[in-house]
Amino acid sequence: MEQQPTTTSQACKICSAPANFTNFGAISCSSCKMFFKRNAESKQDSFQCDLKNKCDINIHSRRACPACRLKKCFAVGMQIELIRGSRLRKNVKRRHNTDNIELKLPNWKQNTNLSSQLPTVNLLRSDQSTLTTNQWTLLSNLLHCYDEYSGVENALQFRHEQRCFPLRLRYKLTSTTEFVTLNMTRMQQMFEKNDDFRSIRCCDRSILLRNTVKNTECIGATFALYQAGLLHDPLFYQTTATIFGVDIMLKILHLIESFDSDATFVKLVLVIIAFSTTKYTVYPDWACNELTDSKRILQIHDSYLEIAWKYMVYKYTYQQAVLRFCHLLKCLLRVNRTIVEVDQIREYKNIIETVVEQTNKFSINN
Repeated sequence: MEQQPTTTSQACKICSAPANFTNFGAISCSSCKMFFKRNAESKQDSFQCDLKNKCDINIHSRRACPACRLKKCFAVGMQIELIRGSRLRKNVKRRHNTDNIELKLPNWKQNTNLSSQLPTVNLLRSDQSTLTTNQWTLLSNLLHCYDEYSGVENALQFRHEQRCFPLRLRYKLTSTTEFVTLNMTRMQQMFEKNDDFRSIRCCDRSILLRNTVKNTECIGATFALYQAGLLHDPLFYQTTATIFGVDIMLKILHLIESFDSDATFVKLVLVIIAFSTTKYTVYPDWACNELTDSKRILQIHDSYLEIAWKYMVYKYTYQQAVLRFCHLLKCLLRVNRTIVEVDQIREYKNIIETVVEQTNKFSINN
């Protein structure tokens, strides 16, 4: 069950050294791989930075500040659960053995039987299965595909380029609008690299794209901008507020706060939504055709949903997994409310149409 690394040819996301593999969810060199494996679980609280966590980590300075190095490992997407060493497997068994620990509920529910609050727990308590080897491989490939094609790298590059300019020339309206459109297009092209997406008919791909683009962009593009740190850049925030409005940007910031803290779970939710056949809150102006093979699409959708559930049970307890999925439903409702408001903005509609057109061209050319 050891994770098989995926070969690639890029720079390490942590220190920029040459890297040939994806390790624990992020492209990294062997030095940063071993550093994360040794310290990720036990040293998060003991490492301290003397420079207020602002150290620049590169190939020459990576050993100078382990606190900032470990923090950057998590920031680029490395996951403790993907280590899956013997020590972590023991911890997982210990978690499963403690499923019967009473969950802390609000005071007015303390005397209520947990089984009456969460019936799903009783239905699945006897299910001790975890992800199969094929599911682990699919999960690893999904994380690698997100890291390579989601637009996070492009957002980091855009942020670096803008910081090289004088303050008065940073994040101009035209360049920022072009970047937002490009970032959304890259997010959709990420699904084109998915073997399941390419296995369905071309007409169904186009219908899925139009039906889900607003929801995948609201979650995926926002999450990518958050990972790159752009949404907390005052100048970038000011320019995007000019495009979408201050109220919309405030809702986007609140939306980020409702995202699950587990980045792997967010990435799984994103691909689940991409294969969803549900009609969402905002109905399109174009004539919506019916999917020609909805059964096949639902099978793909359910397979990713199963991986998401098994992953959450693998990492947490049944009770925590149920509660996190309930929280996800609240987050999706907030996403729909945000889309309803932003859909009234002409600039946003133009960006969405450009994304759909460019993604369809990309699909045909490939």
